[in-house]
Amino acid sequence: MASLFATASWAQATLVKKVDATNSMDISYSQYKLPNGLTILVHEDHSDPVVHLNVTYHVGSAREVPGKSGFAHFFEHMLFQGSKHVADEEHFKIITQYGGDVNGNTTRDRTVYVETFPSNFTETALWMESDRMGFFLEGFTQKKFENQRATVKNEKDQSYDVPYGFAQEVITQQLFPAEHPYSWSTIGYVDDLDRADSNDLKNFFLRWYGPNNAAIILSGDVNTEQVVKWVEKYFGGIPAGPVVMKQRVKPVALTEDKAITVTDINAYSPLIFKSYMGAPVNHADEPALDILASLIGGTRNSHLYKSLVDSEKALQAGMANNPMGAINHELAGYLFFYTVGNPANTVLDLQTDLNNGIASFGLDKFTDEDLSNVKTVFKSGLKSGLETASVKASELSTMWYLSDGEMYLRSSSWDKYEKVTKEDVIRVFNKYIKNAHSSTVIIEPLPFELSDKAKEYKYRSFNPNASYKNPVAEAEYKGLKTRTVVDNFKREVRPVPAAPKSPVVPTIYQDKLGNGLKIIGTHSRESEDVSIFISIKGGRLLEGTEFPAGTAIQMASNMNEGTAKSTPAEFEARLDKIASSISFGANNNTITVNLNTSVEYLDEAVKLLQEAMFNPRWDKDQFGKDQKQLIQNAKSNLRSRGTGLNNVWNRVINGDNIYGKYLVATDIAKVSLDDCKRFYDKFFAPDNGMIIIAGNINKEDIMNKLGFVSSWKTKGISVPKLTPTAGLETSQIFGVDYANSNQSNLLLGFKAMPYDYNGEFYKSTIMNFALGGNFNSRLNLDIREDKGWTYGIRAGFSPGIEPELPGYYSVGAGVNASATDSSITQVLYNLQNFKDKGLTQDEFEFTKNALLASEGLEYETLNQKLS
Repeated sequence: MASLFATASWAQATLVKKVDATNSMDISYSQYKLPNGLTILVHEDHSDPVVHLNVTYHVGSAREVPGKSGFAHFFEHMLFQGSKHVADEEHFKIITQYGGDVNGNTTRDRTVYVETFPSNFTETALWMESDRMGFFLEGFTQKKFENQRATVKNEKDQSYDVPYGFAQEVITQQLFPAEHPYSWSTIGYVDDLDRADSNDLKNFFLRWYGPNNAAIILSGDVNTEQVVKWVEKYFGGIPAGPVVMKQRVKPVALTEDKAITVTDINAYSPLIFKSYMGAPVNHADEPALDILASLIGGTRNSHLYKSLVDSEKALQAGMANNPMGAINHELAGYLFFYTVGNPANTVLDLQTDLNNGIASFGLDKFTDEDLSNVKTVFKSGLKSGLETASVKASELSTMWYLSDGEMYLRSSSWDKYEKVTKEDVIRVFNKYIKNAHSSTVIIEPLPFELSDKAKEYKYRSFNPNASYKNPVAEAEYKGLKTRTVVDNFKREVRPVPAAPKSPVVPTIYQDKLGNGLKIIGTHSRESEDVSIFISIKGGRLLEGTEFPAGTAIQMASNMNEGTAKSTPAEFEARLDKIASSISFGANNNTITVNLNTSVEYLDEAVKLLQEAMFNPRWDKDQFGKDQKQLIQNAKSNLRSRGTGLNNVWNRVINGDNIYGKYLVATDIAKVSLDDCKRFYDKFFAPDNGMIIIAGNINKEDIMNKLGFVSSWKTKGISVPKLTPTAGLETSQIFGVDYANSNQSNLLLGFKAMPYDYNGEFYKSTIMNFALGGNFNSRLNLDIREDKGWTYGIRAGFSPGIEPELPGYYSVGAGVNASATDSSITQVLYNLQNFKDKGLTQDEFEFTKNALLASEGLEYETLNQKLS
């Protein structure tokens, strides 16, 4: 008994810091540390009965040994495969059963495991995470290892076998020397993954997955004192791992200009990336570089947009600082410029135009107002988005691993941005770009006439430096020993969650204006943001024979191009000044208008909304530019397997109506500006419409501000009804050939019942949960976890697009091309087996518990409330 008490005392956490936020940019938290080095960060927020758990390990692909790339990400997959007291696939199942979500992700510098769940599950979640940290190796098997190797390779195929999917890998290969840990992508090279063995996995765990290299972060409906006691209990007996020193690498400097051209058989338009070495995270120049990136290539008012896109030299152009998911680089930073060309233009012309656009940047290319607007948008980004427990936990995680545990206030970051001057912007441009060497990656599309030779042009991910040996890095893994966990409780006894709290369901108000426009809203006090969504029934259904196909979509697109009072750039600047956005859209059956702003700027934003809705610009030149882009996008989309799959599926399911016909370039070219104006005059009306509102404003105040919609005149619009098409008389297979793809995209299914909220559709959706509606579904466990043919497979019922049309049931997955036929056979087997035998009692209880408990997670964010 004495030893148990000694262990409990040894595991006691020490309070390091307590922060009470007084600025809306900051997050209140308490920071503790266990004797084994584990950091605990807790943020209390009782607005919803929801908790987000983030377990951050300060290790990513940058800690890998050259020749063994991708292991940090591979290991992330393995950590979901069970531990000593949590069976294989049980981690997902336990969390899902109690209404939660679970995931993980890896970057170059850190790995996180994240869970969001009803607050009654908190202790159980901590027990499971501690079992992964302390007892992962006891649950390891070679079968799990091989299965997840196949899954990761499928994931790589899925992300790389799409237009420009391999771009980041080529960019970093060219920019960084082969021995630099940022020279390979986080997912790694396939040949490295093939060489990995179980000893690599065990050593990686023993070296980096100790409590002294981790932080446990809880945000949401928790009691800090209780959380700390649970962490002491479940994590306190896990011994510290080897000491983890701050990683240091030699600074990278390009000594010459470099360029490489790669052919992409999936791409339609040429794409150029021009990269420069930048600054790592927390560098004094980082704020100025972020602002430079926005001023030179982040908005319609940016220099590159004006010089390349407005002039029609390119379809797209921009700049980013630490881009492509590579944010928060600890060891090095980089900047890149990009431009997408029209296929009719030569790559040489595109490259010349990009170089000229970069070289011509200077003080005269942006104003004090431009700089102020960029800062306003940055500030708004820091203030908004903190409504969820998950975002707050993620922010605390980032602060922890980027500051080596020395936490800082987010508002202190803003102070640095606020102090950036025009001279600072030019200084960093001159320092990092103007007189610096660069690396250019040119991605050329494969002409259609050469598609029969696609195999010759296939990009292959490979490790150009596979035999490189790094004695210093390899020394990290010498002499590692397993660590014995000493607990003062029975770890095999899983904590049983208490009864869940009732979810905080938003209070809904409703109204109806004299013009028939329905109003639905909710007053949410959890953030200062306001979202207003206007939905008008009609869309392309109203085109009939009077308007060319796609008129509704091009009308909405043109309504995003400024107003009668302001050019597109001027209108965007007016929105940036108040950190707001307005967008118009249209699809087959709806026209939409969306406003996102804050209470602070709501009055000005609503005035701009009224102007945009009722005073479109209808500029002929701008319409021509937009139409050219839409035409190129339509052509480019046909290179995507996913688009080809959906086009054929919609045709088979919906037949010869607008839902079965996809728009092609020739359709888009037939629409005129006059068609769009006539469609607007005839159909942009409140008939069959509603306004949905969510934000920190009450009904009376928002209705006063939206008074202008009361005078919006109705036009007696009747939306045509469609006749359902007949289903297939026999089971059939349809194929779309994409030459030499590593994967096949599959959609299997059939017509089903129309939507209802509590009848057959509702019951069938519940039925499908165990078959294809969650990670532990029969389909996913079979085809991903057992067979290793896919990165993920899901199935479900979709409602009828119109009340008179049936819905459908579909099973969708991207599978290894060599397993295409096997995957189809196995899906059909699972469907038939489920039909013949039904749910097991265990599946029924799992489904019922999971769906009931998940209700608590459905109302946390403003967008969830809006939905």
